[in-house]
Amino acid sequence: MKTGKVLFLTDKYLPFPSSNGTCVSKIVGSYPQKENVYVLAFSSSDAEIPGTNIHYCRYKRNPSSAFNRIFGHCQDDGAVTALFMEACQMIEDQKIDTVVCLYRPVECLLAGLKLKSKYKHLCVIGYFLDNIHEWSTSSRVKDQIFFFNQKRLLHQLYRSFDSILSLKYYQPTFEEMLRKTEKLCYVGLPSLREYSGDAQNMFSSNHINIVYAGSFYANCRRPDQILAFLAEVCAQVPEIRIHLYSWGCQELVDTAKEKMGENLVLCGRVSAEEAERAIHSADILLNVGNDMPYAVPGKLIEYFSTGKPIINFCYRPSDGAAKDCEKYENVFNVYANGDNSVDDCVKFVLNRQSLSWDTLKEKFYDSLPGYTADRILETRLKSKHV
Repeated sequence: MKTGKVLFLTDKYLPFPSSNGTCVSKIVGSYPQKENVYVLAFSSSDAEIPGTNIHYCRYKRNPSSAFNRIFGHCQDDGAVTALFMEACQMIEDQKIDTVVCLYRPVECLLAGLKLKSKYKHLCVIGYFLDNIHEWSTSSRVKDQIFFFNQKRLLHQLYRSFDSILSLKYYQPTFEEMLRKTEKLCYVGLPSLREYSGDAQNMFSSNHINIVYAGSFYANCRRPDQILAFLAEVCAQVPEIRIHLYSWGCQELVDTAKEKMGENLVLCGRVSAEEAERAIHSADILLNVGNDMPYAVPGKLIEYFSTGKPIINFCYRPSDGAAKDCEKYENVFNVYANGDNSVDDCVKFVLNRQSLSWDTLKEKFYDSLPGYTADRILETRLKSKHV
């Protein structure tokens, strides 16, 4: 019997979500009948979120999880069992007919396999918000073993699940690992949302305010090159103020502050609410991409929601964000290993424009949370088991 009830298996959910938990919360929020949507998460919180059916899974971590990540599918056997048992109870009590299993964590996928084996009528969907082949160790042999096991797992998921949703950025990985692709559906990152626009402006109108909100990492997201470039831009446009709502690489940031003076404002790590206010108060947004081949431009999609001009620093001209930036158009790209024109960037800053919400919806329809929710519904309706 089709009840239309959906259960999401994820890691950390509201009120202190992981990045994947945040994506799930946006998809859940897009459902018109939220009473039919359930969430089962790994979390220590007992908070109740109005209008959302949240359940939390209790378990003890397996001390051998590091070994399992390389030589097996599972990070924590106890977590899979706990998740499976709790999900069984919810499926039977609430008459749930569809389960969406997130990756990561891999335990959600493994619990989904067990659920599909027990409940033949159940529509089970794998949802890849992370790339299945991102793990890397210091050992080539361990990497090869991990790749083999992940490929074997993916084939098992493809045979058992009704459908597999993946972010479009991982399409090369899935095409490399799978021969058949009929069950695959590619979606955007579900982070595009309309803002009310009634937030109070945080900055002086006498300045051109550029905002970066996020973290820095020495191995894949360094701030030194982009700040050195922007220092040259500030020399021509002294009214620029670059506000860093960030953490990480503090020595590099402090060195840049000494050189840039009042043009660089260090705000430190702040709450998500304050960072969001800063993003909407900014004249221009700053993005620093990741130095990896299939990086997901999560921060960029969040920025796109504002329609504001973006200065985008990227290590790879053809990284995961390249096509999205080309589609957005209102972007000035600064390349790590390229000849970047300070004069062109100055023109971009002085002639800044914004995009309307209607334009954004048309350009990035697959990044609307409702788009992913619709793909889940389509799979449920097509499933012969439900």
